[in-house]
Amino acid sequence: METLEPNMYVRTKKSIGKVYQICKNEKNEDGTIYNKFILNTNDRLEICDTDLVVKASHNIIDLIEVGDYVNGFKIIRRFVNIHNGKKLLIALEKEEGYEYSNNLNDYMGDDSIHIYNEDIKTIVTKEQFESMQYKVN
Repeated sequence: METLEPNMYVRTKKSIGKVYQICKNEKNEDGTIYNKFILNTNDRLEICDTDLVVKASHNIIDLIEVGDYVNGFKIIRRFVNIHNGKKLLIALEKEEGYEYSNNLNDYMGDDSIHIYNEDIKTIVTKEQFESMQYKVN
């Protein structure tokens, strides 16, 4: 994993946020060093241990996984656009009866939504979504 820096995006085991500040390393009685940083998630600051970080990147699109929700749409595929080399997320207006493909050309029709890094406004990770759902028995 990259060394964390302020303004990098990180995916932790529970959410995605932006590194606000790197804290001084702390050492406990047995000599174990704890690396901490301050994470900004939705304008809320929290202190996190670096061992909670799953991925880190300067580009938020690198952290999004299939099953996450971006701008309210469930991400079903990730691609690199062969024409401009930019990373691209694919979502669908309607998922019912849709045949999923591993070929970007199959998602060039009207039913698919293409999301580039600059288009990302909101993210709900699949872990956040699962933790908030209420299961009816």
